[in-house]
Amino acid sequence: MPNSIDNRLTKLLQYLASNYPQEGWSAFLTGAHPHWSKIAVGGWSQGGAHAAFIAKFRYVARVVMFSAPVESYGGAPPSWESTGHVTPTGRYFGLAHDRDGFYPGIVGGWTALGMDALGAQVQVEKSTPPYSFTHELYTELPPQRGGYAYAHYSTVLDFATPLFQQKTPRLGDAWEYMLTAEVPE
Repeated sequence: MPNSIDNRLTKLLQYLASNYPQEGWSAFLTGAHPHWSKIAVGGWSQGGAHAAFIAKFRYVARVVMFSAPVESYGGAPPSWESTGHVTPTGRYFGLAHDRDGFYPGIVGGWTALGMDALGAQVQVEKSTPPYSFTHELYTELPPQRGGYAYAHYSTVLDFATPLFQQKTPRLGDAWEYMLTAEVPE
């Protein structure tokens, strides 16, 4: 299907491999298809849930969810989150703000995905990497602007992410950990 993630990603990787061969994009292709096990998927809010959904059907290098997943039905996560993922739970990482209105649903989603088994939630500003090797991170830092009304945005979006002296993101260590922590084979 032309507008599917598979087709769009394939076309993008083929373009990058062809036009920027020195950058190594061909490593993310196997034949004419994405080499999913070498690709990390991630996103913010609904995009983070989409990343988890991709990992349900594709074995990916890791799943990085910012303020996600947010779906809940009557306070419960959707059934797809707790059933049969191709990607092992040990490859999932999440970061959320505890004053986010979606926080209870996010934490419920992490539980449904099996992430509780990988360690307790760790508050990033009161710890340092490797955060007791957990995969569930949260923050209470005030958003850069908008007060806690922007807590949902503050985990990764530039305009709301807390900064050190208006320059460096205070969540940078958490982002790096989520993207580079060792995961099971």
